[in-house]
Amino acid sequence: MPVSSMERYRIEDEENWRELMPQIPFIPFKAGWEVAVIPPYAGAVARFLVRETANPKSRVSVYLDWFDKLGCVGKPYWEVYPIDGDVQRCLLNEVDDLVQIISRSLEEQLPNPDSME
Repeated sequence: MPVSSMERYRIEDEENWRELMPQIPFIPFKAGWEVAVIPPYAGAVARFLVRETANPKSRVSVYLDWFDKLGCVGKPYWEVYPIDGDVQRCLLNEVDDLVQIISRSLEEQLPNPDSME
């Protein structure tokens, strides 16, 4: 059942979303990446998916955990999945690191030319 407008407003107000917005940095995504913004489920403040235009089957999931609801970093952080068969995290303002982690995840998803597929 959908959350009522009042319940959604209560959550946004309790988490001070309006004050968080200007603190979320711009991310210098690479050319050739497509980004889909998705709903921030499971306690994340923001979520998105990244794929490469040249590899439309690629998918990298990224979320912003501001309140340590999903991990135990102690500060607002980004989490990227999959990377090396697991997740990798970086702090909120480490956007250059975030882009590098996303890039590595996308590289891991490139088709293997030696594969028999």
